[in-house]
Amino acid sequence: MVPPDLSSHINGLRQPALLIDPAGTVIAANPAALRLWRLSSTKIVGKPFRALVSDDPDKVTLYLRRCSRNSKGTLGVLRLLPLRGQENTCKAVGGLISRNQKQPILLRLRLLPSGPAKAPLAAFDRYPQVVAEKRTRRRTDKRWR
Repeated sequence: MVPPDLSSHINGLRQPALLIDPAGTVIAANPAALRLWRLSSTKIVGKPFRALVSDDPDKVTLYLRRCSRNSKGTLGVLRLLPLRGQENTCKAVGGLISRNQKQPILLRLRLLPSGPAKAPLAAFDRYPQVVAEKRTRRRTDKRWR
C-alpha cells in the first residue's frame, strides 16, 4: 500500500499517471490510467510496467533507468498494449519524486495519449534534433550577435 502523501502525486493529475518503484513494478495508478487501460487497480498495481506496454522490454527498462536519474522529467514515447484493436502511442514524462531516507524511491510516470500510432509523434522524436538545429542557426546568424 502506498502512503497517501505519495499517491497524492498522481491522483490530482488529469492525465494518466503511475507510480513505479525502481524495479519497474507499478505501485499506484490514478483513475485516468485505470480508464486508459480499462483495468481495475488490483489488476495494474503490483504488475511490472513492461507488461502494460508493447515496446521492447530493454527499451522500457532503459527509459525507466533514465527517469530515475532526475526529478525534472524525462521525455519518451511508449506504445501501449493494443486498446480497442489498435496500438496506441503516447508521450511519456517520467521523473523521480522521492529520494530521502523516510520515503522509498519512486518514479512518477505521466502518459499523454495521442491515439493510434501515426506520424505526429515522429516530430516529437525529432525534438532534440530540431532544437540543436535552431541553436546552430542562431550561432551562425549575424542578427543574434
